[in-house]
Amino acid sequence: MTEVAVLLEPQAHLSGTELYIGSNPRLPTLSCEANQLKQVFINIIKNSIEAMATKINVEFILNNSSVLVRITDDGLGITQSRIKHLGEPFYSSKEKGTGLGLTITYRIIEAHKGSVHIHSEIDKGTTVEITLPID
Repeated sequence: MTEVAVLLEPQAHLSGTELYIGSNPRLPTLSCEANQLKQVFINIIKNSIEAMATKINVEFILNNSSVLVRITDDGLGITQSRIKHLGEPFYSSKEKGTGLGLTITYRIIEAHKGSVHIHSEIDKGTTVEITLPID
């Protein structure tokens, strides 16, 4: 996540977005493909920046058999009718979007035997929760 933050902080700064990365020293090392998970976090955080968020928080929560990564923003939010289509190939509300970022994100997390849940409210922001199992 540190590498993702270093990559995205300049874009966030130019957009007027503060990026806060929490830490949790009790987190175990996950058995995963690190570059794939970096791509997941890049996709989600870039979406938050593009949703005109002023603040993005990333936190890591240790559960019994999993790690929860919660990414919360205060951006424009997503309507409930659009949330059900997120992750579908070529579905995008962005003018120049391909609709593949979240499709790839969902597939990577599924390949890691995890899950993605998105909660959002218009004008209040979006929370993306990624659960990854501890091996």
